[in-house]
Amino acid sequence: MLDNKYKNLDEISKILGIDADKKNVFKVQNLEDENSKLITLESGRWDSDKPLFGVDEDNNLYATISVETLKGMIKSYRKIANENFKLKLEKSIAQTFPVDFGDVWAVSLDEIKKRASKGSKEEILNIDLDEVLIDIKKRHPNLFLKLDGIIKDKIIKEVI
Repeated sequence: MLDNKYKNLDEISKILGIDADKKNVFKVQNLEDENSKLITLESGRWDSDKPLFGVDEDNNLYATISVETLKGMIKSYRKIANENFKLKLEKSIAQTFPVDFGDVWAVSLDEIKKRASKGSKEEILNIDLDEVLIDIKKRHPNLFLKLDGIIKDKIIKEVI
């Protein structure tokens, strides 16, 4: 079966929570026709819900997963990305000292949607939330506390 040169498969299996002796491994062999390969199961099962790991004659390693597993991974990634975006937006809003967090949140989402509809995918993924909030603060200063005035008033009251 597999020897030490496929130690990476054991490491990946461990990360994925797959017992080393239960991983699914297939061997890929070249055939005379360069467009054809022979794939043989070395260990595990074809009908398993776990990934299949492949090794070709040049010791290149491959992994295949079912479409259902891939869809689940994409769904999980999107959920995490969405939560991460919301946390970053929350942090950016909190740093601007909003009068009403919900109002600034709503205005921010509208502004982000506008920018997203006009920009490329790369621009959307790299949107600078702090810059968005600076623009919103300039256009809607009433949504934010004016700390300069509060600090000055407090200093004047303490002096008097």
